[in-house]
Amino acid sequence: MPRPPNPDLEEQILKAARKLWKKEGATRLPCARLRKRQGPIRPAVYRRFRDREDILRALLQRIRLGICRRAESAPSPEEACERYVDYG
Repeated sequence: MPRPPNPDLEEQILKAARKLWKKEGATRLPCARLRKRQGPIRPAVYRRFRDREDILRALLQRIRLGICRRAESAPSPEEACERYVDYG
């Protein structure tokens, strides 16, 4: 009997990828290490993402959206800039 789809799976993969990226940098984000870190959901990495560059694109998109959300909710341009710097 197949397992039901996990709606949080992509988030889990990207969270693990972000941890590896912070620790070792973008050039040191091999999919094999990411799959190893994911344990039982290892095959799901390649079902969700084609390759390392696809994972990096998804991470950068999430970072960009996070920065935009913080800036848009700022009461002033100065506060938006401060939030941008704090995010970094």
